[in-house]
Amino acid sequence: MKLIEAYGTGISKIMSCYKGLHVQPKFENVEGAFRVILPNTHAQKISGEEEKYLPILKLFEKQKEITRNDVEEALGVGTTHAVNILNEMLAKDLIKKVGSGRLTRYVVK
Repeated sequence: MKLIEAYGTGISKIMSCYKGLHVQPKFENVEGAFRVILPNTHAQKISGEEEKYLPILKLFEKQKEITRNDVEEALGVGTTHAVNILNEMLAKDLIKKVGSGRLTRYVVK
């Protein structure tokens, strides 16, 4: 019936969708069955401070690493504002800085 893409790819896709979020899926073995509980990420109440990071965290759903320029484009802000937000996220241990100068990239921790 070709209903699946490939065996063993679903869990990694689920985990990548929740990467960097405060809520995470739960995997349970219940009476010989396998259950996955997927929290609704849109229904969670988040503070105003955390909300500003969501567009940046969403970038990681499409790419493994991001740049300052990616943040500028996603938020529609200038360099200084993008750098400040990235520095806040680094301080909160949400992301990790890789490289330096023009080769600086950011990855989710």
